[in-house]
Amino acid sequence: MQKIMQPILAPAYCESCYRPVVPEQFFCADCARLILPVANLDLKVNSKYSAPVLAISNYADPLKKLILAKNGGNRLASKQLAQLIWEQTSLRYLEIDYVIPVPLHWTRLVTRGFNQAEIIAENLVEYKQAFDQERLASLKSNPANKSVQVAHLLKRSKRTNYQAELKTVARWQNVQTAFSLNTELLANHIFANKNLVLVDDLMTTGATVISVAKLLATLKPKSITVVVACRVV
Repeated sequence: MQKIMQPILAPAYCESCYRPVVPEQFFCADCARLILPVANLDLKVNSKYSAPVLAISNYADPLKKLILAKNGGNRLASKQLAQLIWEQTSLRYLEIDYVIPVPLHWTRLVTRGFNQAEIIAENLVEYKQAFDQERLASLKSNPANKSVQVAHLLKRSKRTNYQAELKTVARWQNVQTAFSLNTELLANHIFANKNLVLVDDLMTTGATVISVAKLLATLKPKSITVVVACRVV
């Protein structure tokens, strides 16, 4: 039987309080208890589309520390966030065709060296592919090859201020015209009537994801779902 997923190896100490933990655990028992689940949220995109938002928890420690670890160049934290999203949301049960990471502006990408949303997306795709293959094998079903893919469907043409540093109205203004569709990818792929999953590490007011979801809606997909590690509640 194929293994669904391989846990991300972590040092044997809590990623939040640095107490010793069992290998492959991210948090000690005390810190893990601080991760309180949040209900799914429906974001109104336009008159036709609403986008459900799946998140692990509120934006608070200990997950907050994993999200902020990107500022120190910690790629492993991004993989850990992906594993926690996979384990603690209902993502595995969704029909998915394309997983789309929210892009960074190239100047931030050069400075940081990686896009945390992209790493999360890539790992979620690996988990989903393995899960679907395992499920189909158990059902002894072999439909035509349909495999979820990462699609770099978005471009960030404007360097914006960090959303967390702005007030609510300024956050909406901050992302206006910041994103566009990747026309090169559109020339070779058809996204109409497909199930799209938009991935980011954090949602605050929803300004960024709604702005991007409006672009995706122009492609007439079957569905748009937003997946984040945390959202501010």
